[in-house]
Amino acid sequence: MGIDCNVNDKIHMVWVLRTVADVAFEGQYSHLFHVPAHENCLGALAKDSDLMKLVRDSYTKGSYKDVRCYGFLLKNSASSNSVEKDKMADISSSHSATEKAWNQKYVGSAADCLYDTIKGHCTRGDPVVYARYASIIQSSGMGKSRMIDELSKKHLVLPVNLRPSSDKGFPAADVEVRDFLTVDETEKDKIYRRSHAFLIALFTITISYLQNIDQHITDEQRRERNPQTIAEKFRLLMTAGQTFERQGSKRCGFYSDVVKYANKVTSASFMRDGEQLRRTALDLLKFLNPELEAAHIKTLPPLVVLAFDEVHVLSVEKHQFDTGYFSKFSELRRALRSLNELPIFSVFLSTSGKIQNITPRPELDGAGWVQKTNLVLLPPFTELGFDQMVGQISDDGDDLTIEKVSTIKSMVHFGRPLFGSRYINGDKEIQKSIVYYAAEKLLGGVAFPHTTERKKETLTSDAKLACMAVRLALDFNATTLTSQNRERTQVEKHMRVCLVMNPGFEAAVTIAPSEPLLAEAAYLLMQDREAFDLPRALLDELERPGLNKGDRGELICLVLLLIARDVAVQEKDSAAIGVLFFMEKLLASRWSSKVFDSKPARCCTNTENQRPFSEVFETSTIYFNHFLMVHDFRVINRDFLRQLIARGAAVLWADNQGAIDVLLPFLYLDNKLGRDNVSGIFIQVKNDEKSSSTPDLSLFDAMNPYLLGFFDMDEQKPVPIIRIVFALASSEACVKTVEDASLRKNPPRITKSKGKERACPAYTAYDIWCAGTSAETFSVVKPSEEKVYSDLLKICRLFPSVYEAHTEIDSVKSARRNMNPSTAAHPDHWSWFSTGVTEPHRMNGVCQGSAADDGIEMQMQ
Repeated sequence: MGIDCNVNDKIHMVWVLRTVADVAFEGQYSHLFHVPAHENCLGALAKDSDLMKLVRDSYTKGSYKDVRCYGFLLKNSASSNSVEKDKMADISSSHSATEKAWNQKYVGSAADCLYDTIKGHCTRGDPVVYARYASIIQSSGMGKSRMIDELSKKHLVLPVNLRPSSDKGFPAADVEVRDFLTVDETEKDKIYRRSHAFLIALFTITISYLQNIDQHITDEQRRERNPQTIAEKFRLLMTAGQTFERQGSKRCGFYSDVVKYANKVTSASFMRDGEQLRRTALDLLKFLNPELEAAHIKTLPPLVVLAFDEVHVLSVEKHQFDTGYFSKFSELRRALRSLNELPIFSVFLSTSGKIQNITPRPELDGAGWVQKTNLVLLPPFTELGFDQMVGQISDDGDDLTIEKVSTIKSMVHFGRPLFGSRYINGDKEIQKSIVYYAAEKLLGGVAFPHTTERKKETLTSDAKLACMAVRLALDFNATTLTSQNRERTQVEKHMRVCLVMNPGFEAAVTIAPSEPLLAEAAYLLMQDREAFDLPRALLDELERPGLNKGDRGELICLVLLLIARDVAVQEKDSAAIGVLFFMEKLLASRWSSKVFDSKPARCCTNTENQRPFSEVFETSTIYFNHFLMVHDFRVINRDFLRQLIARGAAVLWADNQGAIDVLLPFLYLDNKLGRDNVSGIFIQVKNDEKSSSTPDLSLFDAMNPYLLGFFDMDEQKPVPIIRIVFALASSEACVKTVEDASLRKNPPRITKSKGKERACPAYTAYDIWCAGTSAETFSVVKPSEEKVYSDLLKICRLFPSVYEAHTEIDSVKSARRNMNPSTAAHPDHWSWFSTGVTEPHRMNGVCQGSAADDGIEMQMQ
């Protein structure tokens, strides 16, 4: 160490130095130190003779104060202050972006859609409804709170935000109301009484403020906002002066008056039948509409909307031996029943609570009133819309290029409004970090993990599922309670979108819609293949119940394509890559040159017959970072596909959609995003062993771009296309090209165009047959992963693998086949015949090997 000392001294000094090194390397701001790694840190410290002397002296004195105050460590302290300042600046920038986004012009029709929905509930006057309220259910960033604010511009909305103090978000909490409604109370009647008192106070104070509303608005606010209606004026009162940290003074004063009055009502005599609440509500309604007639009041559209945000803070259940389970939320809803025949509607929102807490199933409702009275709950509202920000992308016409649409600046406009509004209203740092912000939202609010070790810790099974769902269009088929809970968690925490649901999530349709920025965020988390083993992660998920596995191996195909894309993008450092480079990364190196030298299987003219693949697609460019499941086959037309390229989406066709499973659209001639420049890689996937290493030409012929609708029948200059068959279950690994169209025996296809029959026009196609799912076929498959891909193929093929699942016992396999008679050629499916069926492995030339369940001709004796 350069200083004379005995062995014990050296041991002790080493311990001190190692502690110092740990502080430097593992501390919160370790990245500020100029020491590359822990093992080098100790050596770097030992070379500092001044520090070594301090260590020795401190050991002698028995005090390490001088070491702690040494400049090297003080650098940590100074840097900490600097980082804290940076953090504060980041927080300030984030808050500023949020506030600006809130105040920008609202885009979309969700608020009108919400009002139309609750208006329908009110005007029907349905007597079997438990109470006139609905929950607003949707994943984060969809604009739930902002929709309520927009609603308040046209209709009188009484907004209440119950955000807990531990949760920082916008809008801020109405603290006094939250404290009043969440007071620690254990008796059910007292909680009900408190909710009852709050509603009476809310209506009473609202009348008081509305009577003098103009006095609460300053001249400056009147000039800036120019509110005309009572709804607009009250909204101004509720929003003026609000910041990320707190509500404005006017709103705080309003709710302070409400809580003071509520405390008086709570201590006064109590009318259990709700008559006092009903009378107070009627007073408010008559103030709003003096001509209100009692005869028609039951079916009037809502004149007042109560909006409770972050209502999950009221959902903690309690138990009382004589009444059972209840919560503050159940008692608030019970109090609202007094308003059932009035044009008043309540909505409940939550951005971080459990769905079942704010829209419980009837049998799980803590109050028990729904089941006892045979009443029904209104379905949740989910229709907040999507792609609202896309309209703000400038229309460059022919100048729109693949380079422009593949930028983060373009991606943020697609999908939920959170990212686009934050990007537009944020500073440069906010814009630079927007993908990481999206990744943290996808992870459920967890900080972005920058190292492999942190990724391994952070990427839970739910987080991995979220990443895969966004990019692979994973579809839930939840039939068990466990899988339903996982699907619900994906909506609550991981940005999955709910299309429709009934109370309690008993029946719900959820999707991972096309969001290029979220897909890019998932790519950032997935590109470290050591931390995120995509095929292994997918296998783990498919082994659990709840996900739609497909039956042709489509998901395995998507994994191969996605990994090839990711590898190519990483190497080129560009989201838009050449088609040739993509194919090079997809196929094993031994096959690339063969494919690039191949000639077309079909061609429009004789002159095109000799042009090799590499020459034809030399300038072609492809951009996608996720797959979108399409249910309407008309989307295959290039008018639609051009728009899909703009959002970075490739196409996975839903089941039973014809002769094509996957389509990768790309730009053929140059980088211009024009309709006539759109070509595609057409892919059909096979997961049965009869699709071997021998190309089946009929599968290529079925991918006819005219008959599929990719080209219009009057297309004059069809661009060349690429067609690939993935014969994934083939036992032989190879890649073959089909070059001689004269070998085809099928006659020209006849189709109808404008009511007349005509021969299908000629087109140019390059056909590739990829057999097997091994490293010999695909460069993106590692030899160590081949077993995983084999298991994926089996799990994605329900039949015949189900007969051999979880057992090695032949008699069990035979019994399973016997229970599904006459459905395949294996003898066990036909055991009821006294003279059996020829053993599959003895069949003459029809199907050799171990395959026995599918695609074999039956020979009867």
